[in-house]
Amino acid sequence: MTEKESPTGVTVNVTLPAHQAEQYAHIPELKSTGFAYLIWAFAGFLGAHRFYLGRPHGVTMLILLFGGLITLPFVIGLVPLLILGIWVLVDAVAIPRWVEESRAAALAPAAAPVMQSRQTVPAAAQTPALPPAVAAAAGTGSLRIQLLKAAVEKGGVLTVTEGVIATGKTFKEVEACLNRMVDSGYVDIDNRPGSGVVTYVFTELRD
Repeated sequence: MTEKESPTGVTVNVTLPAHQAEQYAHIPELKSTGFAYLIWAFAGFLGAHRFYLGRPHGVTMLILLFGGLITLPFVIGLVPLLILGIWVLVDAVAIPRWVEESRAAALAPAAAPVMQSRQTVPAAAQTPALPPAVAAAAGTGSLRIQLLKAAVEKGGVLTVTEGVIATGKTFKEVEACLNRMVDSGYVDIDNRPGSGVVTYVFTELRD
């Protein structure tokens, strides 16, 4: 009997359509929460984490640092250094939210064509069925309905940034709407393990 040789490897070439390849080629590198905290830990007093995340007042932190060090022999330098120390600690709490906002800003141009293409699909074909209690909570507010649809797609757990990407609304509008649903008792607030990002849990929509 003659043994047949089997191929040792298979090469598969996948070619994306031109419009899709162009769409994903323009997505910039997303910021990392872990790297942001690393910068904060070693160079937070220099405002390096603010420069990394594109936040304002990084130069102000530098001025406070060097101004405090220069005037430290005259004791008055303790004041700007104390202000800077408190400022750095407050920034540590805000870093997860800043990272989410940075990622949303980076993904928004790529998500826009996808959102436009969804508008051409009949509503009945793309709208998942919602539980009666959750549908009642949505009322007639279009933003609530959009957030509920986004929560269904995300397995019942949604962040403010994901809500912004799904609806095209501002962070304040999405966060205010989610908080109103929390007050109504239909949504719970939790934190994502590891990053600490605030998540809104739609219990009835969980997988």
